[in-house]
Amino acid sequence: GLLTQAAAAGESPPGRIVAQLARVLPEAARVERLSIVYGEEIALEMRVVARDAIAWDLTLERLEEMRFLEEVSPGPEHRDGEVRTTVSARWVERSR
Repeated sequence: GLLTQAAAAGESPPGRIVAQLARVLPEAARVERLSIVYGEEIALEMRVVARDAIAWDLTLERLEEMRFLEEVSPGPEHRDGEVRTTVSARWVERSR
């Protein structure tokens, strides 16, 4: 299948992507949904929920600083109370 092809091509399996995201998210934020599209590049779309605007700002900062993510692009957000938005990014496998 597609995941086997992706793994054979040296692309990151979903478990590795999820683990890396979990390492950087603050406690007050979570990824509610993650879509991974394998093609010439690995495209991610994350539905992110943060407890408040402060937690959202920290989440976005951490995602932008991840060495595995490029082109981090947050969608529209409402900053009153809980913040829910979609973030698109491109996953780039880098050697450790």
